[in-house]
Amino acid sequence: MSTQTSLTAPKGARLLHIYNIPPQAEAHVVKLAIAKAYNAAVLEYRRQRNAEQPLISVEVILHEQKDSSGRLQRKGSLLVPDYGYIFQKYVETHPVQVVFYPDWNDRTQTAAETLSFSWDRSHRVNPYKANNLLAMPWHSPALEKEHKERLDKLRHQCSVSEISFGFDHFYWNERQRKVVHRFCVEWCYKFGSTHSQAHLEFHDSINTIEIMYGNAQEYERSFIKLRYENIKFITVKNLTLIFTLYTPPILEQGPIHHDQDRQRRRLPGLDPQHERVMTFCPRKLRVTLYGQDILNQFQSMAKGVVGLPFLSPNPIIDTDDGLSNIFQVGRRKTMIKPADYLEWTGDMKMLEFNQKKLSKFPFHLAFQIAALLHNGLLNPIDVRTFCDIIDARIKSSDHSTNEIADLVAHFAEHIPTWTLDTLKKTTLEKRFQMFEEKFWGTRGNFANTLRPGWFWGYRVTITPTIMKLEGRSHEQSNGVIRRYSYASDRFLRVNFTDEERLQMRWDRDVNGEIFVEERIGGFLKRGLDIAGRHYEFLGYSSSGLREHSMWFVHPFYDHDKNLQNAETIRRYILDVKLQTSDDSKAEFKLVRQPAKFGARLAQAFSTTEPAIELQADEIERRNDIK
Repeated sequence: MSTQTSLTAPKGARLLHIYNIPPQAEAHVVKLAIAKAYNAAVLEYRRQRNAEQPLISVEVILHEQKDSSGRLQRKGSLLVPDYGYIFQKYVETHPVQVVFYPDWNDRTQTAAETLSFSWDRSHRVNPYKANNLLAMPWHSPALEKEHKERLDKLRHQCSVSEISFGFDHFYWNERQRKVVHRFCVEWCYKFGSTHSQAHLEFHDSINTIEIMYGNAQEYERSFIKLRYENIKFITVKNLTLIFTLYTPPILEQGPIHHDQDRQRRRLPGLDPQHERVMTFCPRKLRVTLYGQDILNQFQSMAKGVVGLPFLSPNPIIDTDDGLSNIFQVGRRKTMIKPADYLEWTGDMKMLEFNQKKLSKFPFHLAFQIAALLHNGLLNPIDVRTFCDIIDARIKSSDHSTNEIADLVAHFAEHIPTWTLDTLKKTTLEKRFQMFEEKFWGTRGNFANTLRPGWFWGYRVTITPTIMKLEGRSHEQSNGVIRRYSYASDRFLRVNFTDEERLQMRWDRDVNGEIFVEERIGGFLKRGLDIAGRHYEFLGYSSSGLREHSMWFVHPFYDHDKNLQNAETIRRYILDVKLQTSDDSKAEFKLVRQPAKFGARLAQAFSTTEPAIELQADEIERRNDIK
């Protein structure tokens, strides 16, 4: 029989009442004076006994007056986790004085008052509070003041007139005979009426800039969240903030304030069109503010307080940045062009890209080209141009499509090294040609050999907003892959992660159940399309499921011309597991027990090493011992 010991407070723990608090005093000054006196008393007591210990935290509770003047009430409370008697004896000979300004508008005159303390004998100290104070490291109350001042500087809201997502495009202009820049606006939302308002504010407690918009008369709004660490840099052009991000923003919809009864919903896009845009160009966000004073206010908060990185507008891309397509700047007034707005990521354009461009290439090459688009390495316009470049290379080159796919994969690793000067001076075709010449000159043996039990695999990472393609790379096989080794490229490993490529975590402020059902459940139920192939959910291993990793498959024909898809493969796995069973209803029972059914499937997808192969005449069957 186990015994449970209850937590007790130290004998010296006491709750003391504080009197004579100066109303004009600042809260952190009062707390700092009390904390210094308490630790001085403790240190003197320990010094007499040759004992050393770090500073101890105390809890000081002060109350402001109810007239909204910001002045303090004369009475407060103090919780000391230990040495309460020592502290009371100490302050009798070393009074605690609080310095303050009698007139807040005159900082040249100061005054001081002495605090008095009395022990509340009727109050029993909470042992958990006392022990927590003893355990936590001591922090100066001055830090509380700095934090309060920081929050006070970040309290302002910035009114927003427009939000747009899109991508940068550098192209050769025949008339100007040079490479020029254009920002292609793919999604735009304007504000200005009661039914459509937006503002930007800082939430420093979670290191986030939040843009909230919607109907001012409704309780629910849409939210765009930008974490400080995910902002690569900010450029200011006229009244527009141009955010360049490392990872896509967080999108939510729900109540203005966090509510346990009505949680927010995590979204892959703010609307159907925005969801398509976020898939391919989520890292370029433009926010236009209402006036110069609001812009100055934002810059003061972002630069002076938070310390976010800013870049000055570059004259190289200052000629046409897409802003003239949204509003009039000076004498420039340009209407929105069809190629600049809601075009390149639309359903028709993407369908045309898949059917007319990617479908010409074998899968291993089409996958590498699709990765350039999905991973944000080439924009939707450049990737179409790149398809034409690769098509010409296939027709004119002696290299196989496998070798060209390897070339494209290494070219993808080279793209992030491009500088703005590189983009300005050369076209995409010229940059690829220079890399290609260097690649073929240094590339050696193309014979990619694999050791037994491994195969060339493709991987897709799905986040709340985007889909990243990786591979081909070495993957350890399992029983299913080895059975269909001739079609190993039809199997796809899919990981579900957060935007930072970390494991998804439960957020108590967001309805995670709905998000999992809609975002992740949507892929599990409907599958996904990659490089002209449709993949459907197949199964998972136990370890993979813990990491939110699963297997998908594209239907194929086996050696006997039988169609193999997710359903037929699962039935094969189930039949193997039940071959030794004498229960004719075993399969029926297993199907009706999802947990057991999943466990049987998971065994087949666990990574294993191939065993030796035995001939029929090498196997001897014996009855089991009874």
